[in-house]
Amino acid sequence: MKATRLNEIKELAEKGEVSHKEVIEICSETILSLSKHMNDLKSIIKNLEEKVNKMESKINFLYDNNSPIYSAVLEDFEEE
Repeated sequence: MKATRLNEIKELAEKGEVSHKEVIEICSETILSLSKHMNDLKSIIKNLEEKVNKMESKINFLYDNNSPIYSAVLEDFEEE
């Protein structure tokens, strides 16, 4: 829905002249917009989940292959 159409409907609502058709128009446009945003969020979350899984795999590799020669510093304490 374009902003001009939404403003027209808002002006009609302020005058008390808005129809059921216009209310349904706004509701359907809102549902379509929410659906698009939810799909975008789902894609972002899926991408983040894949990245976390890769990081977890790399960390597990470091834990599994930790040796005295090659090691990962898990905690770094200051010597006193």
